[in-house]
Amino acid sequence: MRIIQERITNPQGYSWGYFHYVWDDFRCNWHQHPEYEMTLTLNAKGSRLIGDHRQAFDGLDFAMVGPNLPHLWECKRIDPSRPIEVYVLWLSQEWVENLTRDFVEFADFHELFARARRGLSFTDDAVARVREICPHLDDAKPRRRFILMIELLEALLAGIDKPLASANFGGEAGKNSESIRVDRALAFIHAHYAEPLRVSSLADVAGVSESSFYRLFKRYTGRSVVEYLNEYRISRACVQLSRTDLPIYQIAENNGFSNLSNFNRRFRQYRGKSASDYRENIRIHGQFPDHPPMPDARIGAVPARPLPSEIDGVPDRRTAIPASAAE
Repeated sequence: MRIIQERITNPQGYSWGYFHYVWDDFRCNWHQHPEYEMTLTLNAKGSRLIGDHRQAFDGLDFAMVGPNLPHLWECKRIDPSRPIEVYVLWLSQEWVENLTRDFVEFADFHELFARARRGLSFTDDAVARVREICPHLDDAKPRRRFILMIELLEALLAGIDKPLASANFGGEAGKNSESIRVDRALAFIHAHYAEPLRVSSLADVAGVSESSFYRLFKRYTGRSVVEYLNEYRISRACVQLSRTDLPIYQIAENNGFSNLSNFNRRFRQYRGKSASDYRENIRIHGQFPDHPPMPDARIGAVPARPLPSEIDGVPDRRTAIPASAAE
Protein backbone atom coordinates (compact mmCIF):
# COMPACT_ATOMS: atom_id res chain seq x y z
CA MET A 1 0.00 0.00 0.00
CA ARG A 2 1.12 3.52 -0.72
CA ILE A 3 1.72 5.52 2.47
CA ILE A 4 0.13 8.97 2.56
CA GLN A 5 2.13 11.57 4.48
CA GLU A 6 -0.42 13.53 6.51
CA ARG A 7 0.13 16.99 7.91
CA ILE A 8 -1.40 17.76 11.30
CA THR A 9 -2.02 21.30 12.55
CA ASN A 10 -3.22 22.50 15.94
CA PRO A 11 -6.31 24.67 16.47
CA GLN A 12 -5.59 28.27 17.37
CA GLY A 13 -4.73 28.71 21.03
CA TYR A 14 -3.77 25.05 21.58
CA SER A 15 -0.32 23.46 21.61
CA TRP A 16 -1.53 20.02 20.50
CA GLY A 17 -4.10 18.61 18.11
CA TYR A 18 -7.51 17.14 18.87
CA PHE A 19 -10.59 16.24 16.87
CA HIS A 20 -13.85 14.45 17.64
CA TYR A 21 -15.20 12.73 14.54
CA VAL A 22 -18.77 11.44 14.14
CA TRP A 23 -19.32 9.06 11.21
CA ASP A 24 -21.71 6.44 9.86
CA ASP A 25 -18.76 4.32 8.74
CA PHE A 26 -15.09 4.92 9.38
CA ARG A 27 -12.15 4.14 7.15
CA CYS A 28 -8.91 6.08 6.95
CA ASN A 29 -6.17 5.62 4.39
CA TRP A 30 -2.81 3.98 5.12
CA HIS A 31 -1.00 7.07 6.36
CA GLN A 32 1.61 8.42 8.75
CA HIS A 33 2.69 11.73 10.29
CA PRO A 34 5.48 13.00 12.58
CA GLU A 35 3.18 13.30 15.60
CA TYR A 36 2.24 10.75 18.25
CA GLU A 37 -1.42 9.81 17.91
CA MET A 38 -3.97 8.42 20.36
CA THR A 39 -7.26 7.17 18.92
CA LEU A 40 -10.39 6.12 20.82
CA THR A 41 -13.13 4.49 18.70
CA LEU A 42 -16.67 3.86 20.02
CA ASN A 43 -19.69 1.94 18.66
CA ALA A 44 -17.60 0.28 15.97
CA LYS A 45 -16.66 -3.17 14.80
CA GLY A 46 -13.70 -3.63 12.51
CA SER A 47 -9.93 -3.70 12.56
CA ARG A 48 -6.89 -1.47 12.71
CA LEU A 49 -3.44 -1.90 11.22
CA ILE A 50 -0.49 -0.25 12.96
CA GLY A 51 2.81 -1.03 11.30
CA ASP A 52 2.64 -4.77 10.70
CA HIS A 53 0.20 -5.43 13.57
CA ARG A 54 -3.48 -5.99 12.74
CA GLN A 55 -6.07 -6.10 15.52
CA ALA A 56 -9.81 -6.76 15.31
CA PHE A 57 -12.11 -4.94 17.73
CA ASP A 58 -15.80 -4.93 18.59
CA GLY A 59 -17.43 -2.04 20.44
CA LEU A 60 -14.48 -0.04 21.73
CA ASP A 61 -10.87 0.38 20.63
CA PHE A 62 -7.96 2.48 21.81
CA ALA A 63 -4.34 2.54 20.67
CA MET A 64 -1.34 4.85 20.62
CA VAL A 65 0.70 5.31 17.44
CA GLY A 66 4.32 6.48 17.24
CA PRO A 67 5.77 9.14 14.92
CA ASN A 68 5.84 8.19 11.23
CA LEU A 69 4.41 4.76 11.98
CA PRO A 70 1.93 3.88 9.20
CA HIS A 71 -1.59 3.05 10.37
CA LEU A 72 -5.22 2.73 9.28
CA TRP A 73 -8.64 1.95 10.76
CA GLU A 74 -11.61 0.35 9.01
CA CYS A 75 -14.90 -0.30 10.78
CA LYS A 76 -18.70 -0.12 10.70
CA ARG A 77 -21.36 0.82 13.23
CA ILE A 78 -22.60 -1.72 15.73
CA ASP A 79 -25.74 0.14 16.82
CA PRO A 80 -27.29 1.57 13.62
CA SER A 81 -29.18 4.20 15.63
CA ARG A 82 -25.92 5.76 16.82
CA PRO A 83 -22.90 6.98 14.86
CA ILE A 84 -19.32 5.85 15.21
CA GLU A 85 -17.43 8.28 17.43
CA VAL A 86 -13.68 8.68 17.07
CA TYR A 87 -11.58 10.85 19.40
CA VAL A 88 -8.11 11.56 18.00
CA LEU A 89 -5.32 13.36 19.85
CA TRP A 90 -1.98 14.36 18.30
CA LEU A 91 1.20 15.40 20.13
CA SER A 92 4.24 16.67 18.27
CA GLN A 93 7.67 15.31 19.11
CA GLU A 94 8.68 18.85 20.08
CA TRP A 95 5.74 19.07 22.52
CA VAL A 96 6.75 15.78 24.11
CA GLU A 97 10.40 16.77 24.33
CA ASN A 98 9.60 20.13 25.91
CA LEU A 99 7.26 18.54 28.46
CA THR A 100 9.61 15.77 29.56
CA ARG A 101 12.76 17.89 29.50
CA ASP A 102 11.61 21.20 30.98
CA PHE A 103 9.25 19.90 33.68
CA VAL A 104 10.82 17.41 36.06
CA GLU A 105 7.32 16.44 37.25
CA PHE A 106 6.63 14.93 33.83
CA ALA A 107 10.02 13.35 33.16
CA ASP A 108 8.63 9.84 33.65
CA PHE A 109 6.34 10.33 30.64
CA HIS A 110 9.49 9.79 28.56
CA GLU A 111 9.07 6.04 29.08
CA LEU A 112 5.55 6.13 27.66
CA PHE A 113 6.56 7.98 24.51
CA ALA A 114 9.74 5.98 23.98
CA ARG A 115 7.75 2.74 24.06
CA ALA A 116 4.99 4.19 21.89
CA ARG A 117 7.24 4.48 18.83
CA ARG A 118 6.15 0.99 17.79
CA GLY A 119 2.56 1.63 18.85
CA LEU A 120 1.04 0.57 22.18
CA SER A 121 -2.01 -1.13 23.57
CA PHE A 122 -3.20 -0.54 27.13
CA THR A 123 -4.97 -2.27 30.01
CA ASP A 124 -8.74 -2.19 30.35
CA ASP A 125 -8.49 0.18 33.32
CA ALA A 126 -6.39 2.66 31.33
CA VAL A 127 -8.76 2.53 28.35
CA ALA A 128 -11.75 3.05 30.66
CA ARG A 129 -10.09 6.19 32.02
CA VAL A 130 -9.42 7.44 28.47
CA ARG A 131 -13.08 6.88 27.61
CA GLU A 132 -14.07 8.87 30.69
CA ILE A 133 -11.80 11.81 29.83
CA CYS A 134 -12.30 12.21 26.07
CA PRO A 135 -15.91 13.52 26.03
CA HIS A 136 -14.82 16.39 28.29
CA LEU A 137 -12.24 17.59 25.76
CA ASP A 138 -14.80 18.99 23.32
CA ASP A 139 -15.86 22.02 25.36
CA ALA A 140 -12.74 22.43 27.47
CA LYS A 141 -10.84 25.71 27.26
CA PRO A 142 -7.10 25.52 26.48
CA ARG A 143 -5.82 25.28 30.05
CA ARG A 144 -8.46 22.75 31.11
CA ARG A 145 -7.86 20.68 27.98
CA PHE A 146 -4.15 20.60 28.80
CA ILE A 147 -4.91 19.34 32.32
CA LEU A 148 -7.16 16.62 30.90
CA MET A 149 -4.37 15.58 28.54
CA ILE A 150 -1.96 15.22 31.47
CA GLU A 151 -4.53 13.10 33.32
CA LEU A 152 -4.93 10.94 30.23
CA LEU A 153 -1.16 10.47 29.89
CA GLU A 154 -0.91 9.51 33.57
CA ALA A 155 -3.51 6.79 33.02
CA LEU A 156 -1.65 5.50 29.97
CA LEU A 157 1.71 5.45 31.73
CA ALA A 158 0.20 3.34 34.51
CA GLY A 159 -1.55 1.02 32.05
CA ILE A 160 0.98 0.16 29.32
CA ASP A 161 0.19 -3.29 27.93
CA LYS A 162 2.37 -4.25 24.96
CA PRO A 163 3.95 -2.87 21.78
CA LEU A 164 2.11 -3.38 18.51
CA ALA A 165 4.42 -3.23 15.46
CA SER A 166 7.23 -5.76 15.47
CA ALA A 167 10.75 -4.61 16.31
CA ASN A 168 11.93 -5.20 12.74
CA PHE A 169 9.04 -3.41 11.02
CA GLY A 170 10.77 -1.37 8.30
CA GLY A 171 8.37 1.56 8.45
CA GLU A 172 9.55 2.47 11.92
CA ALA A 173 12.67 0.62 12.89
CA GLY A 174 14.58 -0.02 9.68
CA LYS A 175 18.05 1.43 10.00
CA ASN A 176 17.89 2.91 6.53
CA SER A 177 14.28 4.13 6.69
CA GLU A 178 13.53 7.69 5.70
CA SER A 179 11.79 8.46 9.00
CA ILE A 180 14.83 7.40 11.03
CA ARG A 181 17.04 9.66 8.92
CA VAL A 182 14.76 12.62 9.56
CA ASP A 183 14.57 11.73 13.27
CA ARG A 184 18.37 11.90 13.46
CA ALA A 185 18.34 15.36 11.91
CA LEU A 186 15.57 16.53 14.26
CA ALA A 187 17.49 15.28 17.28
CA PHE A 188 20.56 17.17 16.05
CA ILE A 189 18.52 20.36 15.57
CA HIS A 190 17.03 20.07 19.05
CA ALA A 191 20.49 19.62 20.57
CA HIS A 192 22.27 22.34 18.56
CA TYR A 193 19.56 24.88 17.67
CA ALA A 194 21.43 27.68 19.45
CA GLU A 195 24.46 27.21 17.19
CA PRO A 196 24.92 28.21 13.54
CA LEU A 197 23.54 25.30 11.50
CA ARG A 198 24.08 24.47 7.85
CA VAL A 199 21.75 22.30 5.83
CA SER A 200 24.82 20.41 4.63
CA SER A 201 25.59 19.41 8.24
CA LEU A 202 22.04 18.18 8.79
CA ALA A 203 22.18 16.20 5.56
CA ASP A 204 25.40 14.57 6.78
CA VAL A 205 23.70 13.62 10.06
CA ALA A 206 20.81 12.09 8.10
CA GLY A 207 23.21 10.31 5.75
CA VAL A 208 21.75 11.66 2.51
CA SER A 209 22.60 14.29 -0.08
CA GLU A 210 21.43 17.86 0.48
CA SER A 211 18.85 17.68 -2.29
CA SER A 212 17.43 14.43 -0.88
CA PHE A 213 17.43 15.89 2.61
CA TYR A 214 15.40 18.92 1.52
CA ARG A 215 12.74 16.63 0.08
CA LEU A 216 12.72 14.15 2.98
CA PHE A 217 12.55 16.81 5.66
CA LYS A 218 9.65 18.64 4.08
CA ARG A 219 7.80 15.41 3.39
CA TYR A 220 8.03 14.22 7.01
CA THR A 221 7.61 17.52 8.88
CA GLY A 222 5.47 19.55 6.48
CA ARG A 223 7.97 22.41 6.72
CA SER A 224 11.22 23.42 5.11
CA VAL A 225 14.40 23.10 7.16
CA VAL A 226 14.55 26.86 7.61
CA GLU A 227 10.91 27.11 8.70
CA TYR A 228 11.26 24.29 11.22
CA LEU A 229 14.48 25.64 12.72
CA ASN A 230 13.12 29.17 13.05
CA GLU A 231 9.90 27.89 14.65
CA TYR A 232 11.86 25.75 17.09
CA ARG A 233 14.19 28.60 18.02
CA ILE A 234 11.25 30.93 18.62
CA SER A 235 9.51 28.31 20.80
CA ARG A 236 12.64 28.03 22.95
CA ALA A 237 12.88 31.82 23.13
CA CYS A 238 9.29 31.91 24.43
CA VAL A 239 10.31 29.70 27.34
CA GLN A 240 13.08 32.13 28.32
CA LEU A 241 10.78 35.12 27.88
CA SER A 242 8.30 33.58 30.30
CA ARG A 243 10.77 32.31 32.91
CA THR A 244 13.66 34.78 32.97
CA ASP A 245 14.32 38.51 33.04
CA LEU A 246 17.08 38.29 30.46
CA PRO A 247 17.11 41.16 27.97
CA ILE A 248 15.56 40.30 24.64
CA TYR A 249 18.81 40.67 22.71
CA GLN A 250 20.39 38.05 25.01
CA ILE A 251 17.47 35.67 24.51
CA ALA A 252 17.83 36.10 20.76
CA GLU A 253 21.53 35.20 20.94
CA ASN A 254 20.87 32.27 23.28
CA ASN A 255 18.53 30.77 20.71
CA GLY A 256 20.62 31.04 17.58
CA PHE A 257 19.72 34.50 16.28
CA SER A 258 22.86 36.57 15.77
CA ASN A 259 20.79 39.44 14.39
CA LEU A 260 18.20 41.07 16.70
CA SER A 261 16.15 42.51 13.84
CA ASN A 262 15.87 39.04 12.31
CA PHE A 263 14.75 37.65 15.68
CA ASN A 264 12.13 40.40 16.03
CA ARG A 265 10.84 39.75 12.53
CA ARG A 266 10.63 35.98 13.05
CA PHE A 267 9.01 36.34 16.46
CA ARG A 268 6.25 38.53 15.11
CA GLN A 269 5.81 36.13 12.17
CA TYR A 270 5.27 33.10 14.41
CA ARG A 271 3.63 34.67 17.47
CA GLY A 272 1.72 37.58 15.95
CA LYS A 273 3.24 40.13 18.34
CA SER A 274 6.59 41.44 19.50
CA ALA A 275 8.70 39.57 22.05
CA SER A 276 8.25 42.39 24.57
CA ASP A 277 4.45 42.29 24.17
CA TYR A 278 4.54 38.51 24.54
CA ARG A 279 6.49 38.78 27.81
CA GLU A 280 4.22 41.53 29.13
CA ASN A 281 1.13 39.46 28.32
CA ILE A 282 2.48 36.58 30.39
CA ARG A 283 3.32 38.87 33.31
CA ILE A 284 -0.18 40.36 33.30
CA HIS A 285 -2.25 37.26 32.62
CA GLY A 286 0.03 34.53 33.93
CA GLN A 287 -0.29 32.42 30.80
CA PHE A 288 1.03 32.00 27.31
CA PRO A 289 -0.93 34.22 24.92
CA ASP A 290 -2.81 32.79 22.00
CA HIS A 291 -1.23 33.33 18.63
CA PRO A 292 -2.45 32.95 15.06
CA PRO A 293 -1.95 29.64 13.26
CA MET A 294 1.03 29.19 11.01
CA PRO A 295 0.64 30.24 7.37
CA ASP A 296 -0.91 27.49 5.26
CA ALA A 297 -1.84 25.65 8.45
CA ARG A 298 -4.13 23.09 6.82
CA ILE A 299 -3.77 19.36 6.59
CA GLY A 300 -2.13 18.60 3.29
CA ALA A 301 -1.28 22.23 2.58
CA VAL A 302 2.45 22.33 1.95
CA PRO A 303 3.15 25.47 -0.07
CA ALA A 304 5.72 25.36 -2.83
CA ARG A 305 8.52 27.83 -2.26
CA PRO A 306 12.28 27.85 -2.78
CA LEU A 307 14.53 27.16 0.17
CA PRO A 308 17.08 29.88 0.94
CA SER A 309 20.72 28.92 1.05
CA GLU A 310 21.19 30.23 4.58
CA ILE A 311 19.69 29.72 8.02
CA ASP A 312 19.27 32.79 10.23
CA GLY A 313 21.96 34.84 8.55
CA VAL A 314 24.61 32.12 8.36
CA PRO A 315 25.30 31.95 4.63
CA ASP A 316 26.07 28.79 2.75
CA ARG A 317 28.98 29.76 0.53
CA ARG A 318 28.22 27.08 -2.01
CA THR A 319 25.67 27.29 -4.79
CA ALA A 320 22.10 27.42 -3.53
CA ILE A 321 19.95 24.38 -4.26
CA PRO A 322 17.34 25.32 -6.87
CA ALA A 323 13.68 25.53 -5.86
CA SER A 324 12.78 22.43 -7.86
CA ALA A 325 15.10 20.33 -5.70
CA ALA A 326 13.49 21.52 -2.48
CA GLU A 327 10.05 20.15 -3.21
